[in-house]
Amino acid sequence: MANKVAMNGYLLLDSGGANSIDVSVNLLSLVFNITGKSVPVTAMGDTWEAILAGLPSWSAEASILYDDTAGGQDAKVTAIAGTIVAVKFGPLGSTPAGATPVWTGNALIGSINHSWTVNEVMAFTVSLQGNGAITRTTAA
Repeated sequence: MANKVAMNGYLLLDSGGANSIDVSVNLLSLVFNITGKSVPVTAMGDTWEAILAGLPSWSAEASILYDDTAGGQDAKVTAIAGTIVAVKFGPLGSTPAGATPVWTGNALIGSINHSWTVNEVMAFTVSLQGNGAITRTTAA
């Protein structure tokens, strides 16, 4: 197994319009989760909890450097808040090669949180809630 240090990343939020944006150049971090749903089926008198596997879901949260220029990332991402967009992301920048994993799917831009702290870089966080399946492929 090849261990890696995060040095580059890729995140595209594609609304299919003028506000589609590749935030890779200002991407600080991306956290991606796939969650399995448990459905309880424990009956009265059981001595242990019993569950069935339900439907999985996914979510992601990206931290992005703040860019307030006209037509910049802040304006474009804010314009598509609360909508479902096509999402594409991976660990090696916007031109991954070889066996680099790339995930694609659709997600609701659920929230945008700005963080402006004295003497720290201005950034904002975008929370994505998966809408349907997420697909993992490789760049090659």
